[in-house]
Amino acid sequence: MSEPAVRCRYCPEMILWARSENGNAMCFDAAPSPRGGWDLDKPVALYVRQGDEKPGQKLFESHWGSCSGRVKARAEHPRRSR
Repeated sequence: MSEPAVRCRYCPEMILWARSENGNAMCFDAAPSPRGGWDLDKPVALYVRQGDEKPGQKLFESHWGSCSGRVKARAEHPRRSR
């Protein structure tokens, strides 16, 4: 996780950007969460299945689940205008 936290364009929360194993850009809440399922300590974001967590591992939650502006974000997404 080399990128610093930035403010979401659609809500006041701080987020982190990372790439998935497939190369897709994904945003995550900046603070680790007990409900999180993503390990951001590698060059790519890795999904960790429930029960496969390691002690002390910091896991992050996708920001889309908590973003108060996600409806506006989806409407403005470039792929929506095709």
